[in-house]
Amino acid sequence: MPFSRNELVNYLEGSGIATRLVFLGKIIRHPAFQNVKHHVYSELKNTDTVMEDTFWVRVYLGLSYEMIRHVLGQFDKFSEPRRYTA
Repeated sequence: MPFSRNELVNYLEGSGIATRLVFLGKIIRHPAFQNVKHHVYSELKNTDTVMEDTFWVRVYLGLSYEMIRHVLGQFDKFSEPRRYTA
Protein backbone atom coordinates (compact mmCIF):
# COMPACT_ATOMS: atom_id res chain seq x y z
CA MET A 1 0.00 0.00 0.00
CA PRO A 2 1.45 3.37 -0.96
CA PHE A 3 0.17 5.07 2.23
CA SER A 4 -1.15 4.25 5.69
CA ARG A 5 -4.58 4.76 7.15
CA ASN A 6 -3.17 7.36 9.53
CA GLU A 7 -1.67 9.37 6.67
CA LEU A 8 -5.02 9.51 4.89
CA VAL A 9 -7.04 10.21 8.05
CA ASN A 10 -4.67 12.99 9.09
CA TYR A 11 -4.86 14.53 5.62
CA LEU A 12 -8.67 14.42 5.57
CA GLU A 13 -8.97 15.82 9.10
CA GLY A 14 -6.58 18.61 8.15
CA SER A 15 -8.85 19.38 5.19
CA GLY A 16 -11.90 19.77 7.43
CA ILE A 17 -13.31 16.30 6.80
CA ALA A 18 -14.31 14.46 9.96
CA THR A 19 -13.37 10.79 10.27
CA ARG A 20 -13.73 8.11 12.91
CA LEU A 21 -11.72 4.94 13.35
CA VAL A 22 -13.64 1.69 13.16
CA PHE A 23 -13.77 -0.50 16.23
CA LEU A 24 -15.31 -3.53 14.64
CA GLY A 25 -13.84 -6.81 13.82
CA LYS A 26 -12.17 -8.63 16.67
CA ILE A 27 -14.44 -7.48 19.49
CA ILE A 28 -12.57 -9.69 21.96
CA ARG A 29 -9.72 -7.16 21.76
CA HIS A 30 -11.96 -4.54 23.37
CA PRO A 31 -11.14 -4.00 27.07
CA ALA A 32 -14.78 -4.62 28.03
CA PHE A 33 -14.35 -8.24 26.97
CA GLN A 34 -11.14 -8.78 28.91
CA ASN A 35 -12.76 -11.06 31.49
CA VAL A 36 -15.46 -12.56 29.27
CA LYS A 37 -15.05 -16.26 28.68
CA HIS A 38 -14.89 -16.96 24.94
CA HIS A 39 -13.58 -19.37 22.36
CA VAL A 40 -11.92 -18.29 19.11
CA TYR A 41 -12.44 -20.72 16.24
CA SER A 42 -9.82 -19.38 13.87
CA GLU A 43 -7.07 -16.81 13.40
CA LEU A 44 -9.57 -14.00 12.57
CA LYS A 45 -6.92 -12.19 10.52
CA ASN A 46 -9.53 -10.35 8.41
CA THR A 47 -10.99 -8.82 11.56
CA ASP A 48 -7.57 -7.39 12.34
CA THR A 49 -7.51 -5.84 8.86
CA VAL A 50 -10.86 -4.16 9.53
CA MET A 51 -9.65 -2.77 12.86
CA GLU A 52 -6.24 -1.63 11.65
CA ASP A 53 -6.89 -0.38 8.10
CA THR A 54 -10.40 1.08 7.92
CA PHE A 55 -12.17 4.25 9.01
CA TRP A 56 -15.44 6.10 8.56
CA VAL A 57 -15.89 9.38 6.77
CA ARG A 58 -18.46 11.27 8.82
CA VAL A 59 -21.55 12.15 6.81
CA TYR A 60 -25.06 13.41 7.49
CA LEU A 61 -28.19 14.01 5.46
CA GLY A 62 -27.57 17.76 5.24
CA LEU A 63 -24.45 17.50 3.09
CA SER A 64 -24.66 19.79 0.10
CA TYR A 65 -23.40 18.94 -3.35
CA GLU A 66 -20.45 21.29 -2.75
CA MET A 67 -19.55 19.51 0.49
CA ILE A 68 -19.60 16.13 -1.22
CA ARG A 69 -17.46 17.50 -4.06
CA HIS A 70 -14.98 18.80 -1.45
CA VAL A 71 -14.69 15.36 0.15
CA LEU A 72 -14.22 13.63 -3.20
CA GLY A 73 -11.75 16.28 -4.30
CA GLN A 74 -9.64 15.79 -1.19
CA PHE A 75 -9.47 12.04 -1.82
CA ASP A 76 -8.31 12.77 -5.36
CA LYS A 77 -5.80 15.36 -4.18
CA PHE A 78 -4.36 12.97 -1.60
CA SER A 79 -4.15 9.97 -3.90
CA GLU A 80 -2.83 11.64 -7.07
CA PRO A 81 0.87 11.74 -6.09
CA ARG A 82 0.63 8.28 -4.52
CA ARG A 83 -0.85 6.44 -7.49
CA TYR A 84 1.22 3.84 -9.19
CA THR A 85 0.72 1.74 -12.27
CA ALA A 86 0.69 -2.02 -12.23
